[in-house]
Amino acid sequence: MSLLNNIQKGKRQSPPRLLIYGIEGVGKSTLAANAPDPIFIPTEDGLDQIECDSFPLCQSFDDMMACIKTLREENHPYRTVAIDSLDWGEKLIFAHVCKVFGAKHIEKADGGYARGYEHALTYWHQLIDALRQLRDEK
Repeated sequence: MSLLNNIQKGKRQSPPRLLIYGIEGVGKSTLAANAPDPIFIPTEDGLDQIECDSFPLCQSFDDMMACIKTLREENHPYRTVAIDSLDWGEKLIFAHVCKVFGAKHIEKADGGYARGYEHALTYWHQLIDALRQLRDEK
């Protein structure tokens, strides 16, 4: 079969993926709260003044992944997922790597020499893949 038979035409129906970057207090979370039917996966304590639905504060990388798994596997009314925030999510990933390797700091994980950061990329890929699957399945 020719690949020409599989050409996609026109706009795709996939929801957009957005990364909103800005200084504290600029309105990133408020913007996300105004997206269609949002649910927040909080990695930092900063949603108190925003009217929104959110999971409990994530204390670990596994907590973040559990939130995404719940959205993938259970029926819910949400159409937007907001991780608030990714920089604090990165701290959870680094802590996970340190826990796995029994290190006190990401730079010391797996013997040092930036190996901790390399391992962290594995968990970033897991997070991104889980979000991609959530997007593609809904």
